[in-house]
Amino acid sequence: MQPIASWKPSCVEINDISMLFWDTVRTDRHRFAEMSGVPSSKTLIFHPRVFPVVLVRVAAKLHSLGLRRMANIVSLMNMLLFRIEVPARAVIGSGLILPHPGGIVLGSASIGDNVTIFQNVTLGARHFDGDYNLSRRPTLNAGVTVGAGAVILGPVSIGEGATVAANSLVLADVPPGCTAMGVPAVNSPRALKNPDTSETEGGQVRRAPNGDGGV
Repeated sequence: MQPIASWKPSCVEINDISMLFWDTVRTDRHRFAEMSGVPSSKTLIFHPRVFPVVLVRVAAKLHSLGLRRMANIVSLMNMLLFRIEVPARAVIGSGLILPHPGGIVLGSASIGDNVTIFQNVTLGARHFDGDYNLSRRPTLNAGVTVGAGAVILGPVSIGEGATVAANSLVLADVPPGCTAMGVPAVNSPRALKNPDTSETEGGQVRRAPNGDGGV
């Protein structure tokens, strides 16, 4: 029986991946601090609204190092602890914010920088896709905000700075800077405003007085 070949990254590769990991986590932490008004510090990574994102980053980095079993274990921990399902190989930009972790499925083709995703959001294929075919999954560009309970299915593109309103079902592309709302969602050129908590203009969520934004 021949031994199973395994990829062993060099010290330089490990160092580069480690630096990229911490740069991404630092960006996540700073953006959360900016939006919530919480002072930014290294211990902020243990905040219950930041730590799930850190687990997403750890799983992604383990996967990039070829440690797929360990990456899957970390993803499973995230699912059990926070009810967040994110494939370890998912491509997610820096500055990801999950204001209220719980019931989130991020089965997307890719997610850009500075994206905000609220609770009970589902991103995925329209039909069961066990092989995780990226061509069947949504793409979220930079600065997108997805409201609570929203569902985005299929190979659609959510444009830069766009907003998906809470409980909407998105089955078609959303142009940059627009708001998609309804079931099925209809695009509106106007930004969605929520006077009770925060208001969204061009996909950017302003911090509410109590530090908790919502869409």
